[in-house]
Amino acid sequence: MKSMVLILAVAALLLSACGSTAGSSEADYSGVLSDLITSAYSNSGSYSDSLGNKYSYSYSIPCINSRSDDASRRNQTLLSRRQPVTDEELAAMEKEASLTVERIEYQVYLNGSIVSIVASIYYPSEYVDYCVVNFDAASETEAGTEAVLKYADIGAEQFSEAAISAVDKACRDSCGAQFSDSTCQKDYNRLLAKMHEKDYSATVFLDGDGKLCLVSDIVTQLGVYQGILKIN
Repeated sequence: MKSMVLILAVAALLLSACGSTAGSSEADYSGVLSDLITSAYSNSGSYSDSLGNKYSYSYSIPCINSRSDDASRRNQTLLSRRQPVTDEELAAMEKEASLTVERIEYQVYLNGSIVSIVASIYYPSEYVDYCVVNFDAASETEAGTEAVLKYADIGAEQFSEAAISAVDKACRDSCGAQFSDSTCQKDYNRLLAKMHEKDYSATVFLDGDGKLCLVSDIVTQLGVYQGILKIN
């Protein structure tokens, strides 16, 4: 039944584009933030599988409460990357099977009119899958990388250099003495080649302190993990 509830909730959201048009002509958008970003789905509780393993689960999927086309597209992005995982866990509960994911959550940060949503899925072994959406509350359109960098007062080239430097340091620190191993080097070179393409549209955001952050793959001793790096 829980899976059906989620499916119906998602269908209603897509049909209504989350309901209403949020926005404000004022410079301070903190007053509309709670109405602009709501939960498309939220469910939490305790659960025990057939083997007696106990879990405390919490699943929340964000939604931009606007009728704009950009909001609709970004909501679809958030749902498509979170709903299948949530459905799998709810189905596991119905079968009294073990859970893989206990937490699906999101954080919302407001800087000027730019709203940054960072949705996270927490997997075992400390692996976290991030999905970033930046939205302009003033124009009710997607806030692209250029807008985010402008707010952070950093140029594209300067940011690219800083991002590569931050990722390089994170990889070296995480790999330690194994950084020179062939596997780490292969993953590292592949990651750096990708970063040189300079496509950060779905990976940069502004945190609660207005700091520019980057979601990036990081090469570690255990493999490639996602992490959040502060750029300035």
